[in-house]
Amino acid sequence: MKLSLINKNRDVLDWIKFFVFLGAVLAGIIVWYYNDTNMKYVNKEVYDTQQSSITQKLSDIQNHITISKDEVKESVKASKKNITEQVDSLKEDLNSKHNILKSKVDQVATQQAVIKSRQARLIEDVKKINK
Repeated sequence: MKLSLINKNRDVLDWIKFFVFLGAVLAGIIVWYYNDTNMKYVNKEVYDTQQSSITQKLSDIQNHITISKDEVKESVKASKKNITEQVDSLKEDLNSKHNILKSKVDQVATQQAVIKSRQARLIEDVKKINK
């Protein structure tokens, strides 16, 4: 009788062990599912946050490039205007010097003409004296 009672208790213990094991497996599945689902939401939030951050950084870079392009265009325009002004100034200076040289050449030509006319008069005077 004692033996059958012990066997019944073992059967009950085996069932208890089975249900405890089954409960542990079920609890493990629930925890795994909860963590997996929660991680999907967390990962999605992290992904969305990172995507937003990356988008913002790209936007900042594009704005900086646009600003840099505009600054370069303005700088090029200013440099071009400065160079044009310098070229114009050099042209005016060159024209001025050209005009000065031209007037000096004209003066020299006039002086040569005067010298030739005086030479011609002197030659005539010498010829008159020699006759």
